[in-house]
Amino acid sequence: MYKVVEVTNKRQLKQFVRFQRKLYKFSKFYVPGIEEEELEVLSGNTPMTDGCEFKMWIVLENQKIVGRISGIINFTYNQENNVKQARFSNFDFINETEVARVLINQVETWARNCGMTELVGPFGFSNLDKHGMLVHGYDKLSTTASNYNFLYYRTLIESYGYSKKIDWVERRIKVPKAKPEKMLNLSGLIAKRYGLQVLSVSISLLMENYFDSLLDLYNNSYSDLYGTNRLTKEQAKYLMLKYKHVLKPEFICIVVDNSDSIIAFGLTQTSMSRLFRFSNGNTNLLKVGYFCQKLLRQNVLDLLLIGVHPDYKGKGVTSLIFNHISQGIYKNGISYLETNQNLETNLEIQNLWKNYSSEIHKRSRLYQKNLQN
Repeated sequence: MYKVVEVTNKRQLKQFVRFQRKLYKFSKFYVPGIEEEELEVLSGNTPMTDGCEFKMWIVLENQKIVGRISGIINFTYNQENNVKQARFSNFDFINETEVARVLINQVETWARNCGMTELVGPFGFSNLDKHGMLVHGYDKLSTTASNYNFLYYRTLIESYGYSKKIDWVERRIKVPKAKPEKMLNLSGLIAKRYGLQVLSVSISLLMENYFDSLLDLYNNSYSDLYGTNRLTKEQAKYLMLKYKHVLKPEFICIVVDNSDSIIAFGLTQTSMSRLFRFSNGNTNLLKVGYFCQKLLRQNVLDLLLIGVHPDYKGKGVTSLIFNHISQGIYKNGISYLETNQNLETNLEIQNLWKNYSSEIHKRSRLYQKNLQN
């Protein structure tokens, strides 16, 4: 007999967060998040939950946790897009049909009681959270920014009437042995034509000199992508401080015009997936592992975020970003680039890789269900 319990205290919240680690204890491809950060966010103690209402539940069998789920309503997103949408996230469960059914029914009931007409997921508080259910690439190591799940998740969610809303894809790109001459020439031409300059910056310098400009650019360049809501200043500061000591200046760049305004940016980092697996989400072990990692050569670079001002889209500005970052790529012996989740409909980002040896090796799906039926 299964019992659904709402998470209402710190002990239950820790159980909620740690259940996923226990479920995937023997998986070679699962990458845990940082427990301290997950607890902070799910406690509602960061700006990332502003404008949202959320609840969490666990399912018990003989006092043992066998599943978990959270329900989220992002009222800011709903108002901006004129929808009545609820989201489910943190959806993990043992391979038992009844456990999954109990969890999803709990969220559906809650969403209907809140007046919502659509339920989508897995999707977090914002598009910068982990999202989507893995439907291809179960034998590939996750990035630190993407979900991992077992094959049976897909079978069960689809059996409850959920269908595809949209997919995100992740691509693995092989770095050429030498920097392509074409990219070098193109970036030079683009910079000269539009009077642009590429700067290598630290997170501290970005926050000090370019914060408002970068925030405006992010909000403008991502506004037309599904699921995106505008970041507030408080949310942007929180995220930048979170990555302040992780992102290296050689893998960060901004493109500025003659008035020193940012018209494009690129944020990348060497893969930390194995480091996160080593630490199992423990902050102290993560610090030890990060120190040791500095002594090792990482051959995979994660492409976190790339943004281009709408006025410069389609004008080859991304060539300046990759030409600049490629200096760090070849200096550090990077062999592969790993994109984070990109919408399959975002042809602009997909076309960036048409001249490179690459493959879409992971695919994650956002599921939807009409709650009015």
